[in-house]
Amino acid sequence: MEQRQIYDNPPIRVIVTEHRAEYKWCPHCRCSHQVAFPAEAAHSVQYGTRLKAFRVYSGTYQLRSCDQVCGMVSGLFGVL
Repeated sequence: MEQRQIYDNPPIRVIVTEHRAEYKWCPHCRCSHQVAFPAEAAHSVQYGTRLKAFRVYSGTYQLRSCDQVCGMVSGLFGVL
């Protein structure tokens, strides 16, 4: 009997968390109100803390250029 083994890393994927805030119209005060977003969702699209840390680590400690880091993030995670 002969055996062969292949070791590989599991695929890396980015987890996207979507936050939604509804607008509601108040018939009493006749104003539109919206629920506040969490503090970490300050903009419509942004990187999370782990992806930002990976980018900083790759650029600072691995001494990679911005283009190299962007290409690496795009290739590894499918994120621009």
